[in-house]
Amino acid sequence: TAEAVGYDLTVALDDAPAPLSGIERYAGADRYGTSVEISRRTFPEGGCDAVVIASGKGFADALSGSGLAGAVGGPLLLTDPAALSIGAWEEISRLGATKAFIVGGTGAVSDDVYVDLDLGGIEVTRVAGATRYDTAVAVADRMNAPDLLDGAVTEAVVVYGGNFPDALAASPVAYAQGMPVLLTPKDALGASARAFLAANCSQAYVIGGAGAVSEAAYSQVASATGSAERIAGADRYLTARMVGECFSGTGNGFGFVGIAKGTDFPDALSGGAATGYERGVLLLTPAAPLGDAALGAIRDDMVWGDDAAVFGGESAVSVAAFATAAEEIGLKEP
Repeated sequence: TAEAVGYDLTVALDDAPAPLSGIERYAGADRYGTSVEISRRTFPEGGCDAVVIASGKGFADALSGSGLAGAVGGPLLLTDPAALSIGAWEEISRLGATKAFIVGGTGAVSDDVYVDLDLGGIEVTRVAGATRYDTAVAVADRMNAPDLLDGAVTEAVVVYGGNFPDALAASPVAYAQGMPVLLTPKDALGASARAFLAANCSQAYVIGGAGAVSEAAYSQVASATGSAERIAGADRYLTARMVGECFSGTGNGFGFVGIAKGTDFPDALSGGAATGYERGVLLLTPAAPLGDAALGAIRDDMVWGDDAAVFGGESAVSVAAFATAAEEIGLKEP
């Protein structure tokens, strides 16, 4: 974890060690460059057999990508729907990846991207369904396939498919713990998601309040799995903190905290997967100032020696928000 954020935490401790602020910003020139930078910092030595590729312009199909990235042990790279960036190509080469999983149909990631990867010698698999809901189930099935998790999926995350914050908050858990992210309309769980849950899962976590996933849909989730838990705060920021606290100590924790803008999705998509690789927690914040929920989590849940990364440039998470987070982390005592 220390390596991933660029800090050497092996320091010479005297009688009164100075507080250490283990926080860095991972950012590129745009969302695609940021995605590459996040991958580069998360996997500095390369060694990834596979990558997951999702659209950087539409969140619908991409929301389930973090779980698949965790199953293959690689990064989630964003692409323009029409063409893979040179930076992404270079990153795939640096990683040594030989396989790519494209999440979503041709409306999300064009066949041109697929063909370019294929011609470049990459073994390409497109994982997609007719709708965003079916794509999420297709991703769950692919995660559970014999060459990946091999039937080990027993838990899943269920989120509202019409927006992105709740799925982003859950993405590190999906990555680290092999949980598919299934999408649902607000009022009723889709048939394909219900069938997957019934066939594979004994526990589901519904992220977000009844305004996102209704009580009726929640009941359908619970009926399909036998056990369900709703994790919800008053807003997207508190929900993200609550997700982190719920899973802290059960595979994810505050030893690594990712911080991303909560009103847009691209940086948090790649950042959530990277945070999952570190078995960490993703906090969401307004661009400025640092949100109260994120600030409270840093104060209450992080300790000296924990690391943090801010995902995205200064227009996504402001200089002031970064400085506030750094100051709070720097106040931790050993």
